[in-house]
Amino acid sequence: MLKKRVVIGLSGGIDSAVSALLLKEQNYTLIGVTGVFTEVGSEEFQIERVRSVCEKLGIELIEREMRETFKETIVDYFVGEYKMGRTPSPCIVCNRRIKFPLLEDARKEFGCDFIATGHYAKTSDEEYPLMRGKGSNDQAYFLSRVDKEILKRTKLPLEKMGKTDVMLKSREFFKEMEWHSSADICFVNRDYAELVKKRYPEAGEPGPIEDVYGKRIGAHKGIAYYTVGQRRGLTTLLSVPLYVKSIIPEENLLVVGIREECLSKSLLASDPIWLVPPENNKVYSVQTYSTQTPFKARIKLGGDRFRLDFLKPEFQITPGQLAVIYEGIAVIGSGWIE
Repeated sequence: MLKKRVVIGLSGGIDSAVSALLLKEQNYTLIGVTGVFTEVGSEEFQIERVRSVCEKLGIELIEREMRETFKETIVDYFVGEYKMGRTPSPCIVCNRRIKFPLLEDARKEFGCDFIATGHYAKTSDEEYPLMRGKGSNDQAYFLSRVDKEILKRTKLPLEKMGKTDVMLKSREFFKEMEWHSSADICFVNRDYAELVKKRYPEAGEPGPIEDVYGKRIGAHKGIAYYTVGQRRGLTTLLSVPLYVKSIIPEENLLVVGIREECLSKSLLASDPIWLVPPENNKVYSVQTYSTQTPFKARIKLGGDRFRLDFLKPEFQITPGQLAVIYEGIAVIGSGWIE
């Protein structure tokens, strides 16, 4: 039986390294691919770690210069969303537009059969291209907008593993290596708001905070520092816990309320991507951020938008984030929250 050839994306982290090890143990022929995406100092360390992983595994490594493409596609999108009072999802956009296309291009270039990454999810070339991974490690949310034909050619070796399993496996082979946690935003050294303010100074201008009735109750330090649902960093005249309900950039205004005033009964989402055709008026499970416990909502389809009517009011429905729709463990599709 011929060995299958796989292009695997390597980040310098433990998850992709163990994924490569597992595939190697299954007798796949591997080519490692890594991208140089940013000017951030930690990137050099990650590249060196990728080289060490490939050397130890005895596999070829291809390095791709991606900094200009990454800046135009991800960084510009990120700061632009904050300028508009929305909360961006850079990892999701990067997976769809940068990382998975990079691996797919390499797969074609080197005549490989599959691509692979270190995500905790499950793929299939059958009815459901993407499904949830094991327990709390699940990362299907972040892959929900990857092209479904690419997903069908993707291997995710960690689909049945948890973080503890991966760490134990690492100690068997990568004994001398220490693993650093990935940054939440890989292209920001410290404060993401400083990056936004550098490009759009108006996003760092102080402005008013009003309650849901239009009464001024405080001041904020710039809309770049806030997101819908946020409680931290609000200075007001009131002593009760308050949350950001909405951000109105054209007025440089934050509207805040108590938790009950910040609940939503529905959402509108645009630019849908369907991995499986949805059924109109059907009740599905939904996540509007990656760590959220899924909730139930009824879908109303409408061309390039859809509405989700919640079975009970939900908190922290944030414009710019992604609404991902599930049926059981299968990902049906997603859209950007308006």
